[in-house]
Amino acid sequence: MMVALRERREASPKGHIAIYAVNDRRRNAICRAARAAGHSCEDAGTVDDLRRALEQHRFDVGVWVVRDEAEAETLGRALDGLKLPIHTLVIGAPAALPHIRRRRGGSLRFVPAHLTAAEIARVATTSITRGTWIEEGEDTNHQREAVELESIIDSAASSVYADARRKSQRFSSSVSAETGQVFGSRSALRKIFSSLLGVVVELAPAGASINTQAVEGDDEWQISVAATVNGASRRPISTKAGDLSDEEDALQAVSQEIRDQGGILWVDLAGPEALSVSFTLPLPAEAMANA
Repeated sequence: MMVALRERREASPKGHIAIYAVNDRRRNAICRAARAAGHSCEDAGTVDDLRRALEQHRFDVGVWVVRDEAEAETLGRALDGLKLPIHTLVIGAPAALPHIRRRRGGSLRFVPAHLTAAEIARVATTSITRGTWIEEGEDTNHQREAVELESIIDSAASSVYADARRKSQRFSSSVSAETGQVFGSRSALRKIFSSLLGVVVELAPAGASINTQAVEGDDEWQISVAATVNGASRRPISTKAGDLSDEEDALQAVSQEIRDQGGILWVDLAGPEALSVSFTLPLPAEAMANA
């Protein structure tokens, strides 16, 4: 059984797509079709090129063109240990599927090799539209445990991606830590990040860059979801207190969720950090020692 993480409004989301195909003409045609559909893409003709792309960037969809089981097995080994795209689309041989891993909470789709590049781009678009899911076996009873923070951030970003794309906003994230783990309920943490990203997407203007930054301190995480404009200049966004009126209920609810996880929330509306929503969360060792 699969349960939708968040109900999505109708949208035509645009995403970042990784395309792997040994055949140059096929790969280039799919990339052109993806760009014509409004997506950005990076293409790779070798597994080494694909590994480099996945190590450097976050992708919404991975489009893997595999001709036979042997090629799929090689691709599967190359992807081992990497952060996979949120959704995976396999084109070609059904025998390839057992060798292809997907990201938990994201879709895995297979289409026959005879589809055109434009049709493949359409399937990639519908994959993004679906968002992410909580799957059976994941934490749905608010059990607290050590959770990989970056996976929570990526999943939350996917849940509000369509709203951000309508405003031409871009997401990025940075997790500075040795372990990269936070202590809390997986489902509650996902809800916290989704809600706060949604608030910042709503308040920030069109074209803003939205960055989620997490820094590990001595006993807790310091996390911020900040919106800036003008790229590298990082000009802050001045926000009047009245602008928060429509988001008051959401902020009250998420503040309580954060308190339940052992942290606190605040919002910067002016100064060099504006516009940003910041909060703390406990480290696993610290939280377990004080439990």
